Amino acid sequence: MKKLICITLLLLSLSSLIACTNAKNTKDTFNISIKNKSGKEIYGLHYEYFIDERAVGGGNVENADNSRLDKNEVLTNEFYPEDFPENTDLSKFSIKYYVISNNKKEVQCDNIIKLNVKYNETYKLVLIDNVQGGFKMIKR
Repeated sequence: MKKLICITLLLLSLSSLIACTNAKNTKDTFNISIKNKSGKEIYGLHYEYFIDERAVGGGNVENADNSRLDKNEVLTNEFYPEDFPENTDLSKFSIKYYVISNNKKEVQCDNIIKLNVKYNETYKLVLIDNVQGGFKMIKR
């Protein structure tokens, strides 16, 4: 009986350790949500982000099925500490977006967004058409 109790406790302990290692730490994240207010056909966004004007990383945000983004649809970038070098000063964060068109061509938004980011915060941007026929991101 003692052996069975010991084995049961050991298995419970191991399963709790496994659960802890698989859980993603979402406490220290920040998000950037982008609302599409453009009237043009958009299939996603490519982004590059910087710290103190030095490139750090990038990626794409798009629908899983590569479908067109609806007007007023919101896309979200989620950033983790692992996305940055150790001891990064996030007050010097900036991000540049490119709109992905139906033929996968990328059109750069005509501005870079500078944000004094902090973990556990969400920052809201809006994608709009600009007067020259391109795109612009604005803070909301």
